[in-house]
Amino acid sequence: MPQAWEDSIGKHPVTPGEVLPAKELLADMLLQLDENLNALQAYEAVLNKCPNRFNSLYGAAKAAEKCSKQQKDIYYYKQLLSIVDTGGCNRQEITEARKFLAKA
Repeated sequence: MPQAWEDSIGKHPVTPGEVLPAKELLADMLLQLDENLNALQAYEAVLNKCPNRFNSLYGAAKAAEKCSKQQKDIYYYKQLLSIVDTGGCNRQEITEARKFLAKA
């Protein structure tokens, strides 16, 4: 995947970071188009630059699950649950991660 303009420059030192990285938006689009392997690669690129992003962890887990990358889907779902206080969380993503890991 070619390097995006966003990736080629650093962020300004005063700003906290991108609100939504362009590569994460690309990965979301690829996942919706069932380009699961490309989506997984894009999510992983985001996670290399910005570890533990909730949306990228969930997206990577879904993409890995859809393209039968069995070790990666488990890994990303576990990572997702590790960054969230799962006791009181009822988000759909967390519920899906719990159900998936219970079956795995």
